[in-house]
Amino acid sequence: AAACCTSATISGVGRLKVWEEFAVGSSISHQVIAGSWNADGAWVKNPEDYSSSLSTFKTWTIVRLTNDIEASLLVPLLLNHRQLFDQAATHIGFGNIELGVRYELISIGSFSKIPGIAMRLDVGLPTGQRSDEASERELLAATTAKGDWSISPSITFEYAHLPWFVKLQTGGRFYLPYDHLELSQTYEIAPTFQINLSGGLELVPDILIASLSIRWTGQAESKLSGVRQNASSYSLWS
Repeated sequence: AAACCTSATISGVGRLKVWEEFAVGSSISHQVIAGSWNADGAWVKNPEDYSSSLSTFKTWTIVRLTNDIEASLLVPLLLNHRQLFDQAATHIGFGNIELGVRYELISIGSFSKIPGIAMRLDVGLPTGQRSDEASERELLAATTAKGDWSISPSITFEYAHLPWFVKLQTGGRFYLPYDHLELSQTYEIAPTFQINLSGGLELVPDILIASLSIRWTGQAESKLSGVRQNASSYSLWS
């Protein structure tokens, strides 16, 4: 098996090893948010008196339905903390649960010079809280989701020559419109597109992988009651 064929990949829910029928796992991440990129792609640092951090605990499971088809479930639990001057707010809650299906067009390793190719479709369920639904209104720390229902198609190319591997994934996330509770209008989040190139090597077989990735993310302008919202689009590298 190649290094990139582990059940838990660097990009979240991955795929089963060729001999696996079922897998379950979890991941924990913590972010200290120092600022954000604006619509022009410029970095805007948070004010000195404001701090924000986010801890995410994800539990996932993958089940093989046939030799070429797998189904997955991803459940995110978020711990959000924000502070402005002497006012602080902390909230823990579920994000949007995702159901996915993966179809393998070409299995990795089937051909010596042709990468593995797979198509994936994920559906996001509105189990989290949007910012307009957040019970805590001052700092919006209870926000655990972006939008309501979403559909995310993607295609992945994988190639491995042990112990090295490389993976290219491209796709988009499309959101269904929803009624914004605070503005009392229909809000439509623009589609988000992403290209992710990652690679690395297997240091300890089936145990330890070292990897590096570069990612481009872009989004067009969102709409409020059909009117495009200025400064809601962005394009950035990470």
